[in-house]
Amino acid sequence: MGWFGGKKAPSNGTTSNGRAEAPTAPQSPPQVSREDKAKVDAAGGVPDMTALENLGEWSMLRNLELRLIGKSEPYTLVSTVLVAVNPLKETAKPDFKSFVDASWDPTRPHPNQLAELAYQRLQGGRAPDQSLVVSGESGAGKTETSKIVVKYFTQRGTASGAGDTQLAKRISAVSPVLESFGNAATMRNHNSSRFGRFVKLLFAPSGKKVVGGDDLLLAGGALETYLLEKSRVVRQGTGER
Repeated sequence: MGWFGGKKAPSNGTTSNGRAEAPTAPQSPPQVSREDKAKVDAAGGVPDMTALENLGEWSMLRNLELRLIGKSEPYTLVSTVLVAVNPLKETAKPDFKSFVDASWDPTRPHPNQLAELAYQRLQGGRAPDQSLVVSGESGAGKTETSKIVVKYFTQRGTASGAGDTQLAKRISAVSPVLESFGNAATMRNHNSSRFGRFVKLLFAPSGKKVVGGDDLLLAGGALETYLLEKSRVVRQGTGER
């Protein structure tokens, strides 16, 4: 979400069908009033940006800055979309059990909460499939976020003690192997993942009923797609490895 300037290509004043066309006035960047700036700063970095009165590019970036720098909070919600800013340092790891069977809490943005939401929807039978899409530019933290989500699902699928813990360990152990083949150093990111992947985790009812529906156990996993950016791995640019 954002604004960018552009220029209209020169024309002879007519459209393709020969009709006269009025010149287009140049667009101006959005203006942010002093009052809007004061409101965002007064909020001090809200955990869910749908609470912002003016949800625009400046207010979103400013809110992310206030949370990361002022509160050391790398995660912020926009409803059920999680925005992560790479803190470039270790952050506190929340207790896994605090998310299990917990209701959606907009004051606790974290990948574990999104994973728990997907798990609960599977439990209740509201949707036969759930997907979490992790995207972003180089160095944004996609690989680490993906590992957090996969780890949560594997723990969640064996939390009752009846799941296959060895299967969970094998699924989590895949990430270092993929990174060893598909990571490279760039000018912006020393450990950049030059690949994309689609990981499928399979859950099966354990036969035990819980409040949300059926208790689910981790039954299997598959790496269905592995897209390697080979051009960046075998032909490095200046300063890359």
